[in-house]
Amino acid sequence: MFRCQRKCRRFEPDYPLHFMYNVKDSDNNLRGRAGTLSQAMEMAKLIDEFVTISGPNFEVCGLFGVDSIDSGICPDGVAYTWKKRRD
Repeated sequence: MFRCQRKCRRFEPDYPLHFMYNVKDSDNNLRGRAGTLSQAMEMAKLIDEFVTISGPNFEVCGLFGVDSIDSGICPDGVAYTWKKRRD
């Protein structure tokens, strides 16, 4: 709980005051901040483009939200060609 400088009223934010995760686009523009990794990943799905999520100890990047492949085609129409190699 915080008071403004003029002591006018109490302020209780509904978001974390210390954001741990930054979400940036491919041009390195800050697109949002989140208090948890789950919130940052949901934000990345809503942005729907290549993003970088940077946290206190790591950084992860990619296009979040691709969750299905139908007949060898990703949801954006690109062919899925990954094959596991066994040596």
